[in-house]
Amino acid sequence: MIEIIDSVTHSGVAGNLAANYSISGLHFVDIEHCQPPYSVVTIETYGWGKKCQPVVVMWYQAGSGLRDEIVRPIDKAVPLFWRFTGEKFNIAPR
Repeated sequence: MIEIIDSVTHSGVAGNLAANYSISGLHFVDIEHCQPPYSVVTIETYGWGKKCQPVVVMWYQAGSGLRDEIVRPIDKAVPLFWRFTGEKFNIAPR
């Protein structure tokens, strides 16, 4: 998740996203459209310290309640994050 935070910090669009890190993952909202009900991109990782390969689970929870979820190997986390923010929030790194 540090790689995602670093990517956002250096993206040129960090001011367009608000983030929160909690025990349930890393959560991002689009600052331009942050009136309730919120639409959120959430990122969690699983598998660290186990024999299986670590994975990233990322989902978009729309304010309407619809949910779009995808699971990929951990090394795909940053490109997957920017895919979600581009598709769902129309925000991409400059």
